[in-house]
Formats: sequence, structure tokens, C-alpha cells
Amino acid sequence: MSLLARGVTFLLIPTFPYLTAFLIIITIFGFVNSFPMPLIDSILSLNSTQREQGEVLGINAAYLSISNAIGPPISGLLVSFGYKFPFWITGVLTIFTGYFAFTLKSNFKSERKN
Repeated sequence: MSLLARGVTFLLIPTFPYLTAFLIIITIFGFVNSFPMPLIDSILSLNSTQREQGEVLGINAAYLSISNAIGPPISGLLVSFGYKFPFWITGVLTIFTGYFAFTLKSNFKSERKN
């Protein structure tokens, strides 16, 4: 759900080009954006063995670093179509990712069995 809300906030940012609206949307985005990474780390940890956890969490961190390196140049290219375009693309892709993750939800453990 947090990914879906995150995608919606990305779509709202260029929709309301006023400072007050931007501050409200970005505040909501800050709250919503704080949830996915700890949840992803928890799911990865719960669905891997103790031996695999370092490798799995390291691969996840590598993907995050790659996205942080590739994202800004791609956004810079998308701005050539208009400043709203990167937000719309990011919002739609985030909503699709949230939907995809929601369809996979039943395949993963959400608590450790003792």
C-alpha cells in the first residue's frame, strides 16, 4: 500500500504547482516513503535462510545503489519533454510496482516461525 501511495504522491507533485500544495504533498510523501525500505528488508530477511541473508540484503542494496546512479540521468533526459514528465513516469511505474508486489504478497512469509 505504501508504494501505491508513493506513486500517487509522485503524480500529484506536478499537478499542483503551488508552494503550499507542494509542501503538503512532499510532507505526505516523506511519511509514505519511510515505509517501503524497512518492509522490503524485513521480507527479504524472513524469506531467506540465515546463511543467505547477507547475500540477499547485499544484492538488494546493490540494486538500490544502481537505481540511485541511473535515476537522475534518466530524469534529466525526461525533463527535456517537460518538467512534469519525470514525475508522471515515476508515479506510474511506482504504482505498477506496488500492484505487482501486492499480487506476490501471498508467496512470501510475513513472520518468522519458531
